[in-house]
Amino acid sequence: MLQPSDMIDKFLVITQTLEVIPTLKAISEFLNRAFNETLGVKSVYICHEGKLYASGNEDIPHDACSLCKITSYNGSGCKISDMYGFKVINLRTLRRNYGYMIINTLNPPEYAKYEPFLRNTSNVLARIIENRQITEELNNAVEKLHFANLSLEVDVIEAQKKAHLGTFTYDTATRQSNWSLEMYKIWGIDPKLEPPVYTELTKYTHPDDYRRFNDAIRASVEQYNPYDLDIRIFHPDKKTEKTINVIGEPILDNAGKVVRIRGSHQDITERKKMEQELIAKNDFNNLIMENIAEGLSVSHAVEKHPYVLFTVWNNRMTGITGYTVEEINSLGWHNALVPDIQQQRCARERMEESRAGDKLINEMWEIKSKDGQKKLVSISTSTIRDSESVVHVLAIVQDITDRKKIENDLIRASYVIEQSPIMVVITNTNAEIEYVNRKFTDSTGYTLNELSGERHVIFKSGKVTHNGYDTMWEKLTSGRQWQGELNIIRKDGKEILASVKALPLRDADGNVTHYLRLSEDITDLRRLETELRQSQKMEAIGQLAGGVAHDFNNILATIKNYAYLLKTSLQKEDEQLAGFIDSISSSVDKAAYLTRSLLGFSRKLITNLRPVNIASVVSDIRSIFESFIREDINVQILIGKPEIMVYADSVQIEMVLINLIKNATDAMPEGGLLAINTDIITIDNHFIESHNYGTIGDYARICVSDNGEGMDEATKERIFEPFFTTNEVSWKKWTPK
Repeated sequence: MLQPSDMIDKFLVITQTLEVIPTLKAISEFLNRAFNETLGVKSVYICHEGKLYASGNEDIPHDACSLCKITSYNGSGCKISDMYGFKVINLRTLRRNYGYMIINTLNPPEYAKYEPFLRNTSNVLARIIENRQITEELNNAVEKLHFANLSLEVDVIEAQKKAHLGTFTYDTATRQSNWSLEMYKIWGIDPKLEPPVYTELTKYTHPDDYRRFNDAIRASVEQYNPYDLDIRIFHPDKKTEKTINVIGEPILDNAGKVVRIRGSHQDITERKKMEQELIAKNDFNNLIMENIAEGLSVSHAVEKHPYVLFTVWNNRMTGITGYTVEEINSLGWHNALVPDIQQQRCARERMEESRAGDKLINEMWEIKSKDGQKKLVSISTSTIRDSESVVHVLAIVQDITDRKKIENDLIRASYVIEQSPIMVVITNTNAEIEYVNRKFTDSTGYTLNELSGERHVIFKSGKVTHNGYDTMWEKLTSGRQWQGELNIIRKDGKEILASVKALPLRDADGNVTHYLRLSEDITDLRRLETELRQSQKMEAIGQLAGGVAHDFNNILATIKNYAYLLKTSLQKEDEQLAGFIDSISSSVDKAAYLTRSLLGFSRKLITNLRPVNIASVVSDIRSIFESFIREDINVQILIGKPEIMVYADSVQIEMVLINLIKNATDAMPEGGLLAINTDIITIDNHFIESHNYGTIGDYARICVSDNGEGMDEATKERIFEPFFTTNEVSWKKWTPK
């Protein structure tokens, strides 16, 4: 047994030995031997974190230990030791409880003597366990930190590589620098070489940027100013040019003196190139935007006034409205451009609908510009979304005030042309019809679809002389006007006479693009002029015939009187002379009849209107015309009704009939049939539309017809001219009957 005086020395030996024993199992084995020899302890167990370490006499079955992992001292004892009557000493430090030292003593009464020794030993063992655990934790932390540093260094190198960014520190005292790997790559310097000093770096700086770079470094050292600038550099090979961003920050010591400069250099060549391209693209887009003929704006909704904020507002928008983008955003577009409250509400609703996706397509709005003018604009919109899904409205605005005025003027002009009483034809320079107005289609019977693309010559009449179409087109193609009269063929084949004025149409540069032909139908005018001339001629002839007939009638009266006197003075045996005198009287009567016709034509004969039976007139005149009707002409008289009463001059009717019968006999030189019919007809609207004359009612009709040679068209046109005849003038010897 160990004496108390020897315990201190033994304790020192044991504690020093424990420091070098590497494991708890080995410590447990050492304590078992030491305590057994010195204190008479049968066995020692070490319980640490739920694991029991024992050696030698193991009188506690391992499977009986139910200790849990101990993390802190809670004053509870070991139930196994209580069960077997073993002594328990806590392995405890100020930080925590690490377990138990369980002791099976051979002599329990002696235990009290060496219990302090055992407790001191347990305290040393607890500190050893704690120190080792702390050391292990520290080693783990150092290992983790080392790994983290390695990872961080790799990450930094990779990040710098991707960002083309290198870092540096510059010692102002030694003038030496420390560079990251990417710094070498940026400057094109071999990483195996020492980093160059700043004075050498400036040699590789672009001449235009050298002074800025050098001044920035000097200001950083002398005035403690950080710097951040973009410079251009050359690699040592003088072939590669780059743009880099250099950032430097001065580091001060306790005395306020700059001891180091740390910072970074970043290769921004590609970024600068992209920026320049983007700037150029933006400049080009802005140039386009500012020079397009239409107004262009981009806007988005905001919660407060002005509720719609314009971010794009080109010069043309200012020209149209008179407002700048700052003014329009300050006033609000609806207040500035649409002052009427009702129109404001409608305009705002339409813009909200547009923002919701309902596009405006050439929608016409009336706005009021800054100078108070009312303008008509055409608005087209579409929606676009930015990266944050904010809806923007892109609007294209056109000032159509002048265009609308021109359109209205053109519409009015088209109304005038379309409703003009003048025929209008427009052709291209190849004489192909492009437009005709309504008057032309009404006059010719053609439609625009039928005429479109047709050449103008389809209206050309066979009656046109050298002064017609050819002359007109010759003048038009030489750039001159033409005016004259043309015959135009209608769709139904009929011809109309037109007064035409044709002229070339020129564009703003004076080039002839089309031809215009203005035509007026003068068919009726020419007919009226012809009738007027005929009337004037008839009046002149009538005046001449009246004077001649009056004098001739006096001569005939004298002849007839002398014939009468001569006949009364004849003897009865002078029958032959009496016959001659009768022939003279008969001829005088015929001459007197002719004289009455002349007087009737001249309107100098008094008209004797009275009720007349047409049937009686026809029957009475038979005795007259039978005297000159040839024997080879068969005369048929058909009286429709025995009494057809009219209010007329029977003498004039007789003269008309005698003339018609005489003409009929002349038309049948080889003989034929002469028919005279009388009846009653009714003139109605259909008759008037077909013949273009008449008044509705019942009329007596006398028809004189023959089967002779007939008349050609030229003769028909002159049948109502007085004294017109197709007979040749001839003199025949008179032989009395």
